[in-house]
Amino acid sequence: MHWCRRPTAFFRLRALSHGYRQGARSSSGALLLTHAQWQGEGGLNAKGLIHGASLASQVLAELLPTNTQHWTVPPTATPVPKPWRLPKRACAPEVNFQKDLVDQTAAALQILDTVFPDMIFTAGGDSSVDLAPCGWLQERYCGDVAVLYVDAHSDLNDSAGSPSGNFHGMSLRALLGDAPEGLAPRSSVSPKAVVFAGLREPEHLEAREMERLGLASLPPDALRDATGLAALRG
Repeated sequence: MHWCRRPTAFFRLRALSHGYRQGARSSSGALLLTHAQWQGEGGLNAKGLIHGASLASQVLAELLPTNTQHWTVPPTATPVPKPWRLPKRACAPEVNFQKDLVDQTAAALQILDTVFPDMIFTAGGDSSVDLAPCGWLQERYCGDVAVLYVDAHSDLNDSAGSPSGNFHGMSLRALLGDAPEGLAPRSSVSPKAVVFAGLREPEHLEAREMERLGLASLPPDALRDATGLAALRG
């Protein structure tokens, strides 16, 4: 669960995201964006991610106002691989299924530009589906966005250091501006605007990147009491 926050709006990406946008162009209300992308995870749990996106979309459709627009990011032609026949790891600086990821991210951005919604609810999909809506909102808010990253993993690998080559482990790093070719966000987020919540022990390279960027983090234990939750609200 990843949230973007500003004083008058809250966004939760992948499972749920919403917020108000300002601009000269007239808006069109709320958008439910279904993005059943599995390629960022590498394909091992592709069917589960596709099914999960469908279920999340159905639940959100029941909860959201009846005038909410519903758009779906079209899948690529790449067939879902068998778990025992996954492709070999892409050679760095490429990532696994990079072309599919680039095409789907571009398709999601095209939908957002077309609909121009007030609010976005995103049903995914692997965690890299956050990239398009969060970068899009960052651009529309002119940088006045904060990201609350509620995740056990930091997703701060790069393509050279990633053990798997799967983009879902690089998605936050990409959102911060260090992205593989074709996967840069519409507008990158400042490290000062990111707070981790519930992060477990990060990998060595990710921990070093966290320290370099000065990323704030609230460990799982800090979320069990009122003090930690108050820090999130602040």
